Amino acid sequence: MTARHKLWVTLLLIFLLAVGVRLLVWQQNRAAIEQVMTQLTLTYKADARVLARGDWRLFVRGQNPPSDANVLAHPPGYPLLAALLFAFNGESDAALRLWQLLCDAASVIFLFLIARELLSQRVAVMAGVMAALSPQLAYNSLLLLPDSLAVLPILMSVYLFIRAAKEERGWIKLLAAGALLGLSCWLRPNALALPLFMAALTPFVFRRGQRWRAAVALAGAGLLLIAPLTLRNRIVFRSFVPVSLGSGVTMLEGIADYDRKGELGLPQTDMDVLQQEARESGRADYAGSLYNPDGIERERARRARGLAVIRAHPLWFASVMARRAASMLRMERVPVIAGSPFQPASGFPLKAVQKLFITALMLPLFLIGVGLLFKERNLSALFILLVVPVYYLCVQSLLHTEYRYLLALQYFLLIFVAVTLDRAVKLIAHAKAQRLKESN
Repeated sequence: MTARHKLWVTLLLIFLLAVGVRLLVWQQNRAAIEQVMTQLTLTYKADARVLARGDWRLFVRGQNPPSDANVLAHPPGYPLLAALLFAFNGESDAALRLWQLLCDAASVIFLFLIARELLSQRVAVMAGVMAALSPQLAYNSLLLLPDSLAVLPILMSVYLFIRAAKEERGWIKLLAAGALLGLSCWLRPNALALPLFMAALTPFVFRRGQRWRAAVALAGAGLLLIAPLTLRNRIVFRSFVPVSLGSGVTMLEGIADYDRKGELGLPQTDMDVLQQEARESGRADYAGSLYNPDGIERERARRARGLAVIRAHPLWFASVMARRAASMLRMERVPVIAGSPFQPASGFPLKAVQKLFITALMLPLFLIGVGLLFKERNLSALFILLVVPVYYLCVQSLLHTEYRYLLALQYFLLIFVAVTLDRAVKLIAHAKAQRLKESN
């Protein structure tokens, strides 16, 4: 068997493992999965129905622009995908979950390819297997939300970025890498500035003479794919909204999470935001929706209020960002699959493995992996593997965050864990060889 055939077999086995784990998690946790974020899911489905019946004008503009800005509450990518799948299968949650499951398994493959390009086959296999087995990644891939889908284009982008840096004429790959980052923003806006972060890597990765052009190509392609959303928002709502609304609400609620005594008077939930705005403005109609009426103006006021708090308490907010960033490195507690040692077919072996995906174990292994790559002076690989985690730690820490926003970060953490495990295996093998040599 040639090396190429071995690679394809490895890819297939990891993909099938990821699919199998996700199918088993789906089967074992069906009731719990179907109860997560149901109201948000219904909103996405409602938008998909508008599109499915061919009402493009309502899908693009909403009910009453620019005052009613509810259509800007989230990017349009997930309803577009749902409408496409529903056109072939009817309004089937199972079809949508199956598509997300397959896309998440594809994400595992691209994680493997990234690790293989930058490090070694063994590290890549370890990282791919861990991503396939991860209860956090498997569970989130089955929620009817766009978060796990938004990860695949990010991983594909990083892989193409690496490949482009290794080729004399990798401009097509580089443009595709930037476009994929823009595509991710059609699903979730969290990666909005990631093209700029990755463009900043080009001096460390590309050859002299290519760096500035590479940076412009990457960032430009990403911004170009985001541009249709920004242009729509400018024309229809007469405002500069790059992708979607929500930063003002999440900023206020994120600050309130750390204001334990309530001294700042900020709302902690969406309902608190609505009630406070209705009360303070004397507008009872504000209590019905975050973005209708006067949705964009209210969102600007929320951002201004949050920024005012930050300016008034800069050191305190810096500590908030640090604590929030630290919380992003924790492993989410999700239901592992059911299983019994007396019924091996029930999934007991997988349950035992999934219980290892805890912060107390994974975080130290991640930090050791970062230190090992730095000690080995593998700085190019280190910078590429850290760009996505550092982006989320810096940018997302400005706002309220949830684990589902950070799935891309979690994928890259597993590569560093794999580095640590790989070096541990090498040390053990070396120690055994030494003992064997001494005994002879």
